Amino acid sequence: MDAAAALADAIKSTEGMLFRYLEGFDDGNAVAQTPTLPNHAAWTLGHLALTMHRAAERIADDRFGLDWDPEPYALGSTPTPDRDDYPPLAELSARYRQSMDLLVDAVQDAGETRLARPVTWGRSETTARDLAIRMVVHNGIHIGQLV
Repeated sequence: MDAAAALADAIKSTEGMLFRYLEGFDDGNAVAQTPTLPNHAAWTLGHLALTMHRAAERIADDRFGLDWDPEPYALGSTPTPDRDDYPPLAELSARYRQSMDLLVDAVQDAGETRLARPVTWGRSETTARDLAIRMVVHNGIHIGQLV
């Protein structure tokens, strides 16, 4: 297995973990805020979908466009307890899966040369390879908050 395929597999493995720990959440309790944690399930799904989508764009060097508002999930956003601020979990889950597929495909298609090239992420520069690794860690951190 080459590096791109291994990275894509690592990213994809986080999907199973996320949905394992989403069991028991529904549209009613997905915005319940645990007192000691900064995020709830609905925000986490949207945030991970947005982050993976943006990472896929950087790695693929392409714009895929969003058909939903990213602002409620962006860096620095604050989850709200209002159910009306978030779409149903089924829709959030679909966004997550779509973004996961975009990212996995972008990493698999990148190859060694594109994975080694620099990409801008936030205010810093990294490589596409390191950004892919970061997505595994980022997903894991937010999955840990759900646990």
